[in-house]
Amino acid sequence: MGLFSRRRVGTPTEPWRAPSLGACACEAHVESMLEVAIPYAASTGRPGEVRVGELIGAGAPAVRLALPHESEVTLPHSGQVTGPYHWVVETAEQLSLLYDDDAPVLLDDCLSVQPGVERVALVERGLAVGAPGLCASGVQAAVVTALGNPRVRRDEGDGTAPA
Repeated sequence: MGLFSRRRVGTPTEPWRAPSLGACACEAHVESMLEVAIPYAASTGRPGEVRVGELIGAGAPAVRLALPHESEVTLPHSGQVTGPYHWVVETAEQLSLLYDDDAPVLLDDCLSVQPGVERVALVERGLAVGAPGLCASGVQAAVVTALGNPRVRRDEGDGTAPA
């Protein structure tokens, strides 16, 4: 009874693969949100808003698959390792114009409660997103929905969120 008669203790798990558009569990895709308007953040001093179609045309929000070393994140305040993370949303200049860092609700917190999103962590290049059932377009739609929340922007007058 050598090697061949031993039982396997566990079955190997398949590596995660990004679901394709249509085979995903997304409630919305960014393509259906192109006419949505998002106001500029108070900190920018810019009046008005930008349409999601313009953002997409400028390459924002840029969503890419998490690299192997990005699938787990060590939280700086506790040292706890969290994950798995499947996507990285790069917070480019176009996105940073749409939320305030001192708003009552932070963008990562607002994104973490979107349907299909299991976890969000701040990383050097943006936001790591754990959303195994979402496709890239669904992750973009979740980001757009989070940016559409007025609480991610502070009120221009007194530093509080809009009503």
